[in-house]
Amino acid sequence: MRRTDPEGHGPVRYGPPLPGHGLPVLPGLAAAAAGAHTEPTGGGRRLLDAARAYWDRRGLPT
Repeated sequence: MRRTDPEGHGPVRYGPPLPGHGLPVLPGLAAAAAGAHTEPTGGGRRLLDAARAYWDRRGLPT
């Protein structure tokens, strides 16, 4: 049986092959991403307190 996708072509018909390792990342950006911390879903304590105060000022208990 014959191969349906010719050698050296990418996933799109007649398209170029995909790059090997993706795009390069700047060293400063990689360092910032490695040291980033994540907040819980819905926000951290400071965000929740600010939202609670916003709605309390408008007379809606939270």
